[in-house]
Amino acid sequence: MAALLVTGRVFDLLAAFIAIELAVFLGYRLVRQEHLVPVDVYFHMAAALGLLGAARAVFAGAWWGQTGLLLAAALLSHALALAMRWRRRDAAHASQQRQLRLQYDLHP
Repeated sequence: MAALLVTGRVFDLLAAFIAIELAVFLGYRLVRQEHLVPVDVYFHMAAALGLLGAARAVFAGAWWGQTGLLLAAALLSHALALAMRWRRRDAAHASQQRQLRLQYDLHP
C-alpha cells in the first residue's frame, strides 16, 4: 500500500475508476437519450479528478503551478456543480409554491 501512495499510483487507479464511471454515464446518455444522473454530477466528477490530479502532483513533486492549476480547475468545476444544483432546487421550490397557490386559489 505504501508503494501505491509513494508512486502516486493510487491516484491513477482512482482517476481511472472515475473515468470508467463517467464513460458509463455518458454511454447510457448516448444510447438511451436520457441522463442516468443529474448533469451536475458530471461537474462533481470533474472536480474529483482535479483534486486527484493535484494530490498526485504533490506526491510526485511536480511544479507548484501545476498543483495550483488543478486545484483551481477543481474549484471551478465544483462551483458550477453547486450553481446547477441550486438552480434546479430553486426551480423545484418555485414550482411547488405555484402548486400550493393554485390549490389555495381553487378552494375558497
